[in-house]
Amino acid sequence: MADFNAIANLLFEVGILKETPRSGWARVGVENAESVADHSYRTMIIGYALADLEGVDAKHVACMLLFHDLHEARLGDLSWLHRYYVGVSDVNRRVVKDQSKRMPAKMGEEYQSLYQEYDEQKTKASHVAADAEVLETAIQAMEYKHKASPLIQEFVDSAREQLKTESAKKLMAEAEKTEAKHWWKGLLKRGI
Repeated sequence: MADFNAIANLLFEVGILKETPRSGWARVGVENAESVADHSYRTMIIGYALADLEGVDAKHVACMLLFHDLHEARLGDLSWLHRYYVGVSDVNRRVVKDQSKRMPAKMGEEYQSLYQEYDEQKTKASHVAADAEVLETAIQAMEYKHKASPLIQEFVDSAREQLKTESAKKLMAEAEKTEAKHWWKGLLKRGI
């Protein structure tokens, strides 16, 4: 039987991600950085697109990305610098296991499985998902670059080096040539 109280509490826990800023941006002078929820949403869209381009099950990748940062509701967003000093894989998995107890049984099992696949990085789908996360961070960096610090370019350069799939590399190259604040140009002429 479903534990609706546990599910309700999970939903409030998920809401914490809307209030959790991504931590790495503060180091380069970004004020009012995006939230983990903001990041996760665009990452899912990018992952879906990359999966389609790479011939991978797009819904599987999107589900993997739906859950990939859920553990941060309890741990906060640990930047690459934090992770360098703190072993987080075991801690993250403990959180995932505990969070899954608040979910309907099948959902909890799938959450743990998807997180493990993402964490282990052994499948093409997990590579696509990881590329989507890196690419989202790079695109966010490009947007911040226009209104923040030139130090942000380091995020873009680092992301470019981490990409594995050809589609992600091509999309990164195109994003770097594209003016971040001009996405809307020409829409009216094209009928949108």
